[in-house]
Amino acid sequence: MAQLTTINPATNETLKQYDLMSDQDVEQAIELCHAAYEDWRLTSLAKRASVIRAIADALRARKDEYAELMTRETGKRFQDGQAEIELCASICEYTADEGPSELADETRERPDGKGLVTYSPIGVIYGIQPWNFP
Repeated sequence: MAQLTTINPATNETLKQYDLMSDQDVEQAIELCHAAYEDWRLTSLAKRASVIRAIADALRARKDEYAELMTRETGKRFQDGQAEIELCASICEYTADEGPSELADETRERPDGKGLVTYSPIGVIYGIQPWNFP
């Protein structure tokens, strides 16, 4: 099976090898993401916010560990890795703080009465921070 190898750019040391996903593995991952979405879309905005805030807390709790991993895998300065984790946690907090009000239903006046605007999830979103931050 094909593998992806991570190498410390400062020492050329092989850090870890990862098996590439097979087409079947990819399909299974997509199915699992879709099943999670089916539950998530029915989750209240307040509960979603608390989950996203917990992600921010978890990132900060392991900030040094993740920063060290970035240093080993990309050669990024440790302090820059810490800043990247902080940015990711801040994005989660912003989403938790602002998401519920931004996604709340809106009632709008129309010439023929009132209309309701509702924001419903339509699928899985995958977020990635670029490795070359900052």
